[in-house]
Parts: sequence; structure tokens; C-alpha cells
Amino acid sequence: MAPSIRSSALAGLALVFSTAVATCPPFNGTLIIENYRLYPENLDFDSEQCKLYLGSNFNSTVMVYDPYTQTQDIISFPGITNIEPFHVSGIDYDPKTGTIGISANDGNPFVSNGANVTGGNVTRDNFIIRYNPRSKSIVFKADLAPFIQEVQQQTGLLGNGIQDMVEDSVGNSYTYITFGARGLAKISPHGNVSTWYATDQIGTPNPFFPGIYGGMIFHAPSNKIIITDSAGGRFNTFDAAAAQGVPTTVDMTGFPSDYTGVSCDGLLNPSRYVNQSVLLCSEDAFGTSGSITVFRTSNNWVSAKYLGSIANDDPLAYGSIPSATVQIANSLYISPFFATDGPVQDTAGNRTSFPLIDITAKVDALVLPDGATVSKTFC
Repeated sequence: MAPSIRSSALAGLALVFSTAVATCPPFNGTLIIENYRLYPENLDFDSEQCKLYLGSNFNSTVMVYDPYTQTQDIISFPGITNIEPFHVSGIDYDPKTGTIGISANDGNPFVSNGANVTGGNVTRDNFIIRYNPRSKSIVFKADLAPFIQEVQQQTGLLGNGIQDMVEDSVGNSYTYITFGARGLAKISPHGNVSTWYATDQIGTPNPFFPGIYGGMIFHAPSNKIIITDSAGGRFNTFDAAAAQGVPTTVDMTGFPSDYTGVSCDGLLNPSRYVNQSVLLCSEDAFGTSGSITVFRTSNNWVSAKYLGSIANDDPLAYGSIPSATVQIANSLYISPFFATDGPVQDTAGNRTSFPLIDITAKVDALVLPDGATVSKTFC
């Protein structure tokens, strides 16, 4: 087992695990959130408090939004909010602990589309924050710099680009390096960081998005982490119970002739469907303005079948990429990311209205004929 390389838990705070199953009132239809320069790159829904958490990428804050009342609040972070080069991109709500995972990361690798992995300071500009929205307190602030440095020592490759994370069934968090190197970090419930997987075999990044890894999820029924191997054009799974990560390639079928391989900016495994048998992959470069590609499994992600795509073509999303999807109560949404509003890619413009596009019926139309079943909770 790799040694712990940094403990950054805050004294006196701990994760409390919940077994409660909560459901929120049904919600559907396109939603528009009004907030100057919100620019959410990722988001997640709290099914106990019925609140939506959105990462305000360029403000480096998190919005807490009630879709039922349209009220909003902003979470700020000293030393991060409104400070370059931080972005707040990855957001993941953990229903087991009632906490939010937040990626406060060096934005330079994303602004440069992977060309600049040293533009910030890799020794200080990448954190995973675990935040308790009920007590409004930080559980831990995990520094990813030692992990990035250890991956470089093990592989000889300098990487950067920390964004999405997931949580397993016992409160560990996992995140990955997007550009330049292939590595996964494991963060304990107390904020201790270790290198869980690293290799110098990175493959050949695709020409439209040079990331090595992309969107990831935790599939609770099989205790697997599923991650997008963008350089390999496929999904990999990892057994979350393993002391060290070992990738297994998912056998994938059904691709159309014009499909160049999986490259998910974000990944969603909606609880809407029994056994979480569906994956929604945010492919920013597939189609005219990006698409959500849809996959289904019948064997806990040993294999996956491509079922089709949903274009990011709603008029309200014009000029965006579909960087993330989210389940709000019983419904599924695209969150368009307007990455070209600013003077250069992935910088803020002056937009004030940010839509979430309801795609529930379109996803159902692809997955139900293939055997997926809507959970009774959401019928």
C-alpha cells in the first residue's frame, strides 16, 4: 500500500455516515439560473436537502440552489475564491455522509487545453475540499501537490489538471490527473492523500481533447470506480476494495462508424435507473456542439453497450459544450458550459443566465427499449 503523503484534516470534524433514503418532490422542465458569471462546469444534487450544488468555475465559489423556490446562496473559500489561478470545477455530493466534494484547482491546464501543466504552482494550487453544507464547515482540505509530485517520481511524467472526484461506500474520495500523466489519488475520510494508481503507460491522447483521464463515477452496486480513459477511448473500472488500483477495461460494443472513442468531460450514473445501469457521458467534441453519449450495462459494467447520443442543440445552449449532466429528483439535465464567452477559451465572459436542459424523455427513449428500468422511487 502506498504511504500517506499528506494529512490535511481539520481538527474536531469527522464524517458521519447516513443510511437514510430520501426523495425530493418531482421536478421537470428546463431551468434557468440567474447569476452573474456563474459558469458552472460541474454540479450535483443533494437528495436529502433537495438542493443543487454548482461549481462557479471562474469565481471559485459554490452556489447552493433550491430549484423548487429558486433561492440561492454562495459558499466562498478564503485563499481560493476570486484568486487566480483557481477554478472550482469538480463537484460531487456524497449522500452517505451528506457532504460535498469540491475541486479547487489550478485553471491553467484547462485554459491551455493541456498545453500548460506548470503555469500555476503545482506545489500549492490543487485541493480537494470536503464541505458539510449542514454545519457550513470544512471537514478537510486535501493538498494534491504531493500526489502530483509522487506520480512524477514514479513515472517520470509531469501532470496537472485536477477536477472530478467520487466517493466510495466507506467515505474515501478519489480524483485523477487530467493532462500529461496517468494517476489516481485516494483521499481518506480524514483527508490523508495517497497515490492509489500511477503508470507511465499513458497512450496517445486524441487530437480534439488531449486529456488522459476524464469523467468518473462510483458504481455502488458493484463497488467499482468507473473512469473515462480518454487516451484509450474506453472506460476502465477499479475495485474500490483493492489496496492499490488495478484497471480493468470495460468491453464496449455498438459504436457507430463515425465514433472516435469515449472522451467524457463529465460522467453521470443516474439512480433513476435500477442498478444504476446507465452512463451519461458528456462529450464536448462529438457532434456540432457536443453531445451526451448514452451507455448501458447488464452485468455491472463488465461490458457496456453504446445506445446513442443526445445533441447539445437546445437554443438556450447555443455556444456551449455539454460539460456535465445531473439528476435533479426524478429528472435528467444537461448543464451547458459556455467556455468561449471570455477573451480566450475557458475564461469568464459577462453572462448572467445559465440554463439546465431537461433531457429525461430523450434518455428514456434510448435506454428503456434496451431493457433499462426506471426505479420505483422515480416513477
